[in-house]
Amino acid sequence: MTLRQLDFTVHGTPVPAGSKSAYRSGNRIVVVDTAHKRMKAWRPSIEAAAVDALDGGPLLEGPLGLTAVFVLARPKGHYGKRGLLPSARHYPNVKPDATKLVRGLEDVLTGIVWQDDSQIVSQYVAKRYTEGSARTYVRVWQLPPQGEDVGGLIYTDILASVGEGVPAAGRPSPTVSSSCA
Repeated sequence: MTLRQLDFTVHGTPVPAGSKSAYRSGNRIVVVDTAHKRMKAWRPSIEAAAVDALDGGPLLEGPLGLTAVFVLARPKGHYGKRGLLPSARHYPNVKPDATKLVRGLEDVLTGIVWQDDSQIVSQYVAKRYTEGSARTYVRVWQLPPQGEDVGGLIYTDILASVGEGVPAAGRPSPTVSSSCA
């Protein structure tokens, strides 16, 4: 069995999946889906990039791994007259949260890349800032039947290719220090 891997980039600002809530109205249960309005604009970009990556091939079968790196444009408030402010956040630890971003991506890829998102058994997600255009790097791979997951290596590989968050060859590793008073 040949294991397949898909790599593609979705250009544009990532959009989170909405929330679903249910309540009772008399004898009926009403489900409210607060799908993000901008998802309608981002969905075709995801679909086109995934279809291109599949190149006419069939849906991926069996257990899958997914890496998604959401690269967000820095807010204008991060910049001053001389460029990036020292006080600007290094990581986008603000909304939208990574789980809603990846859920939105998974929902769109269902029926295009895989039959059901329950096939994803290993998942690696990151959010990063860029001074360029927003985009999302996606890698989906079939796991070997023996259960050997190499996803951690794939995760560090894709983050290194983005150039953020993981030391790459030739770049010094970050130093972690702690002190006790």
